[in-house]
Amino acid sequence: MIQDRIETSRLKWYGHVRRMNEERLPNKYLEMKMEGRRKQGRPRLRWKDIINRDIVKRNQNPSLIERNQTFRDRMWWRGTYQLKPPCCMTLLGIGNTPPGPREYCIEEEKEEEEEEEEEKKKKKKKRKRKKKRKEKEERKKEKKKKKRRKEEEEKEKEKEKERRRR
Repeated sequence: MIQDRIETSRLKWYGHVRRMNEERLPNKYLEMKMEGRRKQGRPRLRWKDIINRDIVKRNQNPSLIERNQTFRDRMWWRGTYQLKPPCCMTLLGIGNTPPGPREYCIEEEKEEEEEEEEEKKKKKKKRKRKKKRKEKEERKKEKKKKKRRKEEEEKEKEKEKERRRR
């Protein structure tokens, strides 16, 4: 769930940057090629590689999107980044047609409902525990008050006895 939100935000920003004027810095940095040699080993992931991975997760072709510049159409792009990965959605569009609104599969909805119910149950249990703790504390306070009263009464009785003796 958090991962989806991060991917969505990344894709939103990517579309925004790609629609910018080509002279703007974010767009320049996106297309910039670094000079020099890389370190030995696996190359580090670039931001663009991660974006391509996010696009592929949503059953779209990154090279097709770049070639046709479909990110320029805001409505189409919004439909693309709002899609959930294919394991939990149905694609309506084919090729460059807008994929339409987010459609969750029934299983995903059920899982979300179950998670919400579990969360509600946890909150309810927590409230009950808190209430019990409060009641227990109040009972303790009452016991202490009774004990003090009793002690005070006993002291009063002893004082009274002392007075009578004199």
